[in-house]
Amino acid sequence: MSNITVTEKMVNDLVVAELYYGVDERSHLIEHNPEAFKAVESVIELITHCTLVLKNGYIVTGTSTCIDPRNYSLVLGHKYAKEKAMQMVYDLIAFTLKDSVKHE
Repeated sequence: MSNITVTEKMVNDLVVAELYYGVDERSHLIEHNPEAFKAVESVIELITHCTLVLKNGYIVTGTSTCIDPRNYSLVLGHKYAKEKAMQMVYDLIAFTLKDSVKHE
């Protein structure tokens, strides 16, 4: 059995860009399609998205949501959405390492 492990540095080193949007950044949706926005407004106000761009151009995303819009925090939304996206990066690295060890 190999002693290979995924480190936080390995995960961080793969990320070249972070993109976020949450309730405060969604106002442009109203301008483009007001009817569609009204249909999802009560839900969309609870979600924050994080998109991570990796060195090879691959994109992973994470989302966070809250139950009550009165408790919504863009800062916390960013934090939790990024944690989920970073977990996906971790999983991709772990898969790649496991696959390389299997074929040795």
